[in-house]
Amino acid sequence: MKSLNVNLENCYGITKLKYDFQFNNKNTYLIYASNGLMKTSFTKTIDAIINGRQPEEELFGLTPNYSVQDENGNSINDQNTFVVKSYDESYSSKNVSTLLMNETLKQEYDKVTKEIIDAKNEFVNKIDISFPKGSNFESEFNRVFETENMLETLEKLVDNGVGTSYPIDFSKIGYGDLFNDKVKEFVDKNSKELIEYKNEYESLIGNCKYYSRGVFSQYNADNIGESLKENGFFDAGHKILLNDNKELVSADEYYELFENEKKKVFGDAKLLRKFAKIDKSLSKNTQLRNFRKIIENNLELILDIVPFSLFERNCWNKIINNNLEDVKKLIEKYKNSKNDIKHLQEEANKQNENWENVIRIFTERFHVPFSVSIGNQEDVILHNSVPIFEFTYSDKLQINTAIVERSKLNSVLSGGEKRALYLMNVIFELEALKKEGKEYLIVCDDIAESFDYKNKHAIVEYLYENSQYNNFKFIILTHNFDFYRTIASRLLSYDRNHSLMARFNYDDNSIYLDKGKYQRNVFDYWHQNYNGNNAIILALIPFMRNIIEYTKSNIDTDYLKLTSLLHYKIDNSSKTNNIKMNELNTIMKKVWCDIDILTTYNEDDCVYNKIIDEAKSISSTQDNGTLDLERKIVLSMACRLLGEKIIIEKLLDNGVLSSDISSITKNQTGELVKLYEDRFGTNNDFYKIVRQITLLTSENIHLNSFMYEPLIDTSPNELKSLFGQLITIGDDNNIINETV
Repeated sequence: MKSLNVNLENCYGITKLKYDFQFNNKNTYLIYASNGLMKTSFTKTIDAIINGRQPEEELFGLTPNYSVQDENGNSINDQNTFVVKSYDESYSSKNVSTLLMNETLKQEYDKVTKEIIDAKNEFVNKIDISFPKGSNFESEFNRVFETENMLETLEKLVDNGVGTSYPIDFSKIGYGDLFNDKVKEFVDKNSKELIEYKNEYESLIGNCKYYSRGVFSQYNADNIGESLKENGFFDAGHKILLNDNKELVSADEYYELFENEKKKVFGDAKLLRKFAKIDKSLSKNTQLRNFRKIIENNLELILDIVPFSLFERNCWNKIINNNLEDVKKLIEKYKNSKNDIKHLQEEANKQNENWENVIRIFTERFHVPFSVSIGNQEDVILHNSVPIFEFTYSDKLQINTAIVERSKLNSVLSGGEKRALYLMNVIFELEALKKEGKEYLIVCDDIAESFDYKNKHAIVEYLYENSQYNNFKFIILTHNFDFYRTIASRLLSYDRNHSLMARFNYDDNSIYLDKGKYQRNVFDYWHQNYNGNNAIILALIPFMRNIIEYTKSNIDTDYLKLTSLLHYKIDNSSKTNNIKMNELNTIMKKVWCDIDILTTYNEDDCVYNKIIDEAKSISSTQDNGTLDLERKIVLSMACRLLGEKIIIEKLLDNGVLSSDISSITKNQTGELVKLYEDRFGTNNDFYKIVRQITLLTSENIHLNSFMYEPLIDTSPNELKSLFGQLITIGDDNNIINETV
């Protein structure tokens, strides 16, 4: 599978989703989707399709439309797709029996066969022939000699004699130009004319002084001439005495003599007419034109090309003879190993593959209070019976043990242990699928859900190893952003084309998969790209505040000043509306000495006003369901500041003392809400907005402990809606911007 085209509409919770997954460069796609967006619906849709069920739209009765096909238009099915659900308590691998083979036996077999394979590869690599794309020495040998076992056939050739060899030189003649379907078709169609040409040639060659058909040909003469010249035969004063006592004392004389002989034969008018009949068919396509060029330079080749299959084999006999010593060495190694291979194959027929490797994968990596064995292993091996698992359960002190049936095991395991048991069965299935050797699409729905960090890491490593297996194509879905980043790093090396983030576009009621964001250090990205970006500059405020808190203290003056930009303060010592951009710039320079925000803002600008103005700009921008992290942070900051300001104004108007408000030193939003509840109660419209502020602008959103993951899940539309409501209330009460 090179690609997977997904087109879904009204499939469970998916309204519309189109995406073309391309597996050319990597075997894995990673999708982050917030809860309720598309993750489980996608998995349920795939599961329904491969099990022959129609996906459903469960709420509104809408008609589902779906297509999930590979690059050839083939739909996925249960023979090429495996769905790993987040958790399925009742799931048990169906293919455990295929894993029951003796590992030692397999290792011995692999060792013996590897020696032969290595020797064969070493031999093949020595053959200096360029084979056409899609073929190689072994595939061509097997085709020509009509065999499935090259080594076995080579052994017979060596033992019985290689046979007639045609003098061919593939360093000068392209293998694919000589042996292809078009040339074979030509020879078969023109066999009569080719035989007539051969007969005429035989007649002519019989009258030649120096050529002798089957003894001394043009090819032989050319080879000898080249050899004599290269080795300085004539330069050393040597002579050649021919059968008519004629002497040749130079290379020029040699070439002239045999060239004239060649012309007498191949220049014969009758022979030329016969060739002309053949030649008419040699210009039909590129392959035949290449073949014609070969004939022009090797005229005698055409004499032996009928029948074509015999000609091919004779040419291969020449290849083998040219490398006969290496062939003999290879066959000797093959003979020495044949008996061992035969014995191991017989043993393999008696046993299935040992499954202990799979158990080892699980027990070495995942921590559960039970061990697993097969209670009827002999029957499974000998009679292909369904395996019966035995689970040996141990207490925490490893003192008491008990054998527990699979059906009863769930009642004694914790939630995490049940998930581990489920994962063990998934591992069984994946390892069994590997043994099939077929391509499989593996769809994983939050496979790490509810695992502790140690087991999550084990899952990541197992997924990584399987992602290197070329026959597996993975689509991994998760709503856990930490897991998403880990997979993006370990499996995909932060390839944003394969690590995607799902978003819902309200304009066309569709789900889109965008390139992933925030996989690495987002704070470093902000540091590098803050200049001229208002949103990043303002989003740095809570980040800088954290750095100061951890490097100095939460009573540091700079820390308190930045706090006044996250909570609306009215006391004179830290009044929010008094903080100017030059003050913010000074603080930021202390933390990051190379930062200068005054290239973007004026030094006398009120920071609070700029936060509100930037939030207005963000709210008015069409974003198609997505919003950068820094812009979400600015919106959140604006919502909290404006919300607190409105609450404070309402409290002051209702008789609350400013000193009571100024005395709040921690958890200001929560304390203000309590004061609001005491004065106004909870049964009013503004209180609903107040509760939204506490929910959507939590301390995690403001990067406390450098955590920004919760904000990834926050809908930009929720933030925009909340800010819009606060703006309306602020406008009505004339309490939005500060006068500087």
